[in-house]
Amino acid sequence: MHTERCHDAYRTALLSHLAQALREKRRSAGLSQTEVAQRAAVSVVSYRALESETNSATNPRIDTVIRIVAALGLPIEVILSGVPSRECRDAYPPCGSSEQLVSSAGT
Repeated sequence: MHTERCHDAYRTALLSHLAQALREKRRSAGLSQTEVAQRAAVSVVSYRALESETNSATNPRIDTVIRIVAALGLPIEVILSGVPSRECRDAYPPCGSSEQLVSSAGT
């Protein structure tokens, strides 16, 4: 149960970070959500859900995220950079490090 809660906390932190990065870059580029969605060849609904931090049901495919990041001219590292992994460890100490979480998510 702790591991499941930790994965959820980590996923939420990751999506929140990504949403902020996308929103900031889109606004600084003077683009609308529709324009970014069109450039990335994704639906506007999908893009809005990804940019919305309040949409906890969002579970984007990695290829969708990569297309959006590329459409905004962001480096791919933005997907993982700055993720507050300590937040997860502090909330659920038995979970371990972010590296363990990422590696265990692939198993």
